[in-house]
Amino acid sequence: MHWLVLTVPLFGLMACEEAVEGTDPATGELGPVYAMVIRVDTAEDSFNYLHLLENLDDQTLDTESGVELPGSGNAFTANGDLYITNDETLSITRYTVDAERTPIQQETVSFQNLGTQWFGWRPFVFVDDTRALFFDASSSQVITWNPTTMELGDTVAVQGLERGKLFPEFGIPRQTDDAVLMSVNWSDWYDINETIMSAGVVRFPLDDLSAYTVDEDTRCGGAWQTGLADDGTMYFGGDQYWSWYRYYGPKQSESCVLRVNPGESEFDTSFEDDLSAYTDGEPLHTMTLLGDTFYATTVVEDQTVFDEKDPDTWWSGRYLHMWTGDINDLSTAAYQPDFEFEPGQILYPEYSVDGVDYVTQDAWPSAGSVAIRPILEDGSFGDGIKASGTLFNQLLRVR
Repeated sequence: MHWLVLTVPLFGLMACEEAVEGTDPATGELGPVYAMVIRVDTAEDSFNYLHLLENLDDQTLDTESGVELPGSGNAFTANGDLYITNDETLSITRYTVDAERTPIQQETVSFQNLGTQWFGWRPFVFVDDTRALFFDASSSQVITWNPTTMELGDTVAVQGLERGKLFPEFGIPRQTDDAVLMSVNWSDWYDINETIMSAGVVRFPLDDLSAYTVDEDTRCGGAWQTGLADDGTMYFGGDQYWSWYRYYGPKQSESCVLRVNPGESEFDTSFEDDLSAYTDGEPLHTMTLLGDTFYATTVVEDQTVFDEKDPDTWWSGRYLHMWTGDINDLSTAAYQPDFEFEPGQILYPEYSVDGVDYVTQDAWPSAGSVAIRPILEDGSFGDGIKASGTLFNQLLRVR
């Protein structure tokens, strides 16, 4: 295992005829760098390993030869730099990446004194080289910071999300030309009988974050799966199977699809659809958008494996199907059996890099063989990049 440590760059003279490894010999420009984070779960802990690659060609990685991220951190990228979070210190550090793809530590900014308790999955929006936004679900606030100087800016407390003891959960923030939209759902992680059948959206204008608006739609709940279509419409998918509410509490959600139209701050009350009407009645679990193409996983259950006293059996009894179609017409949903690779798991479309869409092949909930595979032009899958682990946490192009 290797920890991410401070690397001090050494500046010196170099003969002009010598080429630096990792640069274009003709121009001297730095070559491409791709960042990949692989998660490994053990009985005691979880570890994230960072790999910096020069290409995404088919290859097999030695997971633990990567850089072990401190505090189970994750990686993000903007403006040609790499940003690493630390969940223990609640900080984020900027790294430049040199010609040999070595991360060189720069500045760190901490959110610990602002009430932050955790980061969440993907809570950042990088607006430009001087402005980034951290959507802090743990304390219902948005924190502005400078991703170049790594200095804190303004903080906006988000009001109007209180629902008694129910906790507001933020989805992935989605940036449009003039605003950031974020889904909100409410639940009590400690009492599964306390849920709320509604979906929320908060719209933050980029020119004035404090002028945010909150809208709530009570037609369905659990709509934390979101994506932006090519025209800027934000779609919300209701996840009926988040946690084990389906078996041990009230039904949390329908397989609904809602939307917020471009430039709007409220749900389109004239639009609601039930995706299960086009998926042979199978309820929606996840939905993602790559352009106007939606990828939706639905759930097929093996009721014989469930033990009412052991919620862990919820996972072992879950079988997934994949459906794809045009988000502008859900009736185009078509079953895709090639996405399945073993019961309970699926190839999940999650990343687009250099115009190529990639699916993740995870080993969750236990460690095993994982892969991230390109979707080829004929719809088949390339071998991709393989490793041992539990799941892929991130795929990015740094530069």
